[in-house]
Amino acid sequence: MTTTPNIGDLLAGRDWFRLHQEEGSRAAVLHVYGTIGSSEWWDDVSSPSLVRELEGLDVDDITVYVNSPGGVADDGIAIMNALARHKATVTMKVDGLAASAATIILLGADKVVAGAGCRFMIHDAWSIAWGSASALQKTTERLEKLSQTIAGLYAQRAGGDVESWRAAMVEETWYTAEEAVEAGLADEVAPIHAPAADDGESAAQNVIPIADAARAFGWRHLGREAAAAPFIPPRTDAPARGAATVLPSSPEPEATNQKEKLTMSATIRAGLIERLGVKDADISDENLLAALDETLEEQADPTPGTANASASAPAEGTIVVDRTVWEQTQANAQRGAEARAEQDRTRRDGMITDALRAGKITPKSKDEWRSRLDKDETEFGAVLASLPANGALATEEIGHAVGEADDNSAYPAHWKR
Repeated sequence: MTTTPNIGDLLAGRDWFRLHQEEGSRAAVLHVYGTIGSSEWWDDVSSPSLVRELEGLDVDDITVYVNSPGGVADDGIAIMNALARHKATVTMKVDGLAASAATIILLGADKVVAGAGCRFMIHDAWSIAWGSASALQKTTERLEKLSQTIAGLYAQRAGGDVESWRAAMVEETWYTAEEAVEAGLADEVAPIHAPAADDGESAAQNVIPIADAARAFGWRHLGREAAAAPFIPPRTDAPARGAATVLPSSPEPEATNQKEKLTMSATIRAGLIERLGVKDADISDENLLAALDETLEEQADPTPGTANASASAPAEGTIVVDRTVWEQTQANAQRGAEARAEQDRTRRDGMITDALRAGKITPKSKDEWRSRLDKDETEFGAVLASLPANGALATEEIGHAVGEADDNSAYPAHWKR
């Protein structure tokens, strides 16, 4: 009866890596043959033992042989950064399988060589969790952020965008050696007759069969032949090796630090090619920058009468002024506009005051008339001027009792006692 190994069994033991350096040699060999991580990685240790050994390694070259189903993602990132910041030139060689966290380790190398017939696999981060809904939600959020971070590392190293790499991770994508090179996860495929390394010591032996790893880690496929065609990002913006790594706080001098390589983003590169009219889309970054420098030099000091001189001259009808003069002109215009507005307010307030004194409008209606003047002073100012004086308060007789004004005879006639 076949027993499915559990994760604890796969993480047990300390023989998943072996680091060897011949006495007096300036080169070291590291074998990562097994599940990345062991029981020691769960203890209260500030740095895994492999990272500590790498930090104390004084060599010029490190060759890493990988045959691993992956393991703890955070530990893979720690090893990646330890390899990336090491002063040595790091060459990674995939002997059989580089899956999950093992592909993260590859990102710290200066060169990745895919062995003939080897396979690569990337997938979303996963974990085992239990507890309340809120605890599980926190686990989900943590895994989401971790997966997004890993997708960003792939994009920085191999090119393409983060969203596409994340989609490939969600689908659990497998690559052959040749497909890994095409995708940017590896730099070349080793010939099948390549000589074996003589490191003076046997490789690590903790190698996990794919079938066992798939059952223990919940993989969806049992290799490249069972998976769909892989994601291949555009290669025009592939960055330099090691671009996804963390540089040391005190970088080595330029002559000895081989990992400080600047790259140009795809957006900037495409924009320069279009604006400079470069026909060769595969032009190197150095030649593209040289073309830019040449163009800038031509525009910096144009010769009078040349095409560049006419191109730099202002269009007809354009007046060129000093910036200080222009700013002062704008400030004066602003002050003039404010003064004009204040004059308008004073004049309209005076029109309302005069109308009130003349009895043309009542105090109750002055605000309405003031608003009308703001809306259209010409129209409503004319209406206000046409109103009769004292029209708002009656000052003339509009009627009286029967008879003369001083005749009171009518009163006793109607009211006899």
